[in-house]
Amino acid sequence: NRLYFRLRTVRDAALVIGGESDGEQELRQFEAVRERYRISTALHTDGDAEALLGRLEPFTTVIVGGVGQELRLRLMGYCFEHNKRLFVIPTVQDILFHSAHETFVGDSLVYL
Repeated sequence: NRLYFRLRTVRDAALVIGGESDGEQELRQFEAVRERYRISTALHTDGDAEALLGRLEPFTTVIVGGVGQELRLRLMGYCFEHNKRLFVIPTVQDILFHSAHETFVGDSLVYL
């Protein structure tokens, strides 16, 4: 066990939650794997996006839940540019699109 924990250190994570989520469920999910992730802070998306991105600097992992589409895309870009691990908790819309059947009508992609 000691070797496992030396090779796989606990990742320091920040939870970014929007108005659509209170963060309780996300915290419970990641508490189950506390040997891998430690949520050090929970950030709400009420304020300025630039200030939010600045507060993510010290963390190696970012968990996103219940945020709007525009901010989620911005967070994805930030994490990619700064080599941070990103977990996105899907919305109902994400799940429906993921399980939808793709088809083309002419040259347009549509989902069934």
